[in-house]
Amino acid sequence: MCGCLFLVFGSIAPRFTLALVALFGNSISRSFDGNNTEAFIGWLFLPFTELFYVFMFWLDGNVSGFDWFFVVLGFMFDLGSYTSGGVQARDRLQVNG
Repeated sequence: MCGCLFLVFGSIAPRFTLALVALFGNSISRSFDGNNTEAFIGWLFLPFTELFYVFMFWLDGNVSGFDWFFVVLGFMFDLGSYTSGGVQARDRLQVNG
């Protein structure tokens, strides 16, 4: 897995990138110790967090220390993606209304 392509596709479409990683490799199952339920829940609700977790696990073989900073950063991206829709809708209503 090329790290550069992983990051480019992950920033555009994290769920699609996770599906490709699951299809063409075993990084997700290794990072979650074969627990597919946790991987699916992460894919469904927190795709950036899971993407960063899998990437950090792929780099080091475990997630510890400063790696958790990037996982939390992915969580912040997830929160931003969920909250930005409401802000954009509010701004659209103010402009049109």
